[in-house]
Amino acid sequence: MINETEKFITSNDVLKLIEKHGIKNIVAVIPLRPLHDAIFMSYTLSSDKPVKVPCKIIETRYKVSENYKIEFQSLIKGYGKEQFYISDFANLLRDKTVKLYAKIC
Repeated sequence: MINETEKFITSNDVLKLIEKHGIKNIVAVIPLRPLHDAIFMSYTLSSDKPVKVPCKIIETRYKVSENYKIEFQSLIKGYGKEQFYISDFANLLRDKTVKLYAKIC
């Protein structure tokens, strides 16, 4: 279990937490830039300030169990997806750049 006093969070800690609560019960708050729509695509601008957005885990390209990358989809319209190497995501958790929440049923 990840707690506020731990100084080092590993990718295995992230996997254990997700496995314990289930992918559908995890919500991450991640800084994302808003999407801008064009005719056939959406894009982000580096000049837009990131906003902390709740996101769900998706496994369209990568499976969490592979311990390689983790992909998130915004739960708020107007924001897109973000993916991280699981080890990088663990570092972002440790640095409190992102937060991970488990829904308790």
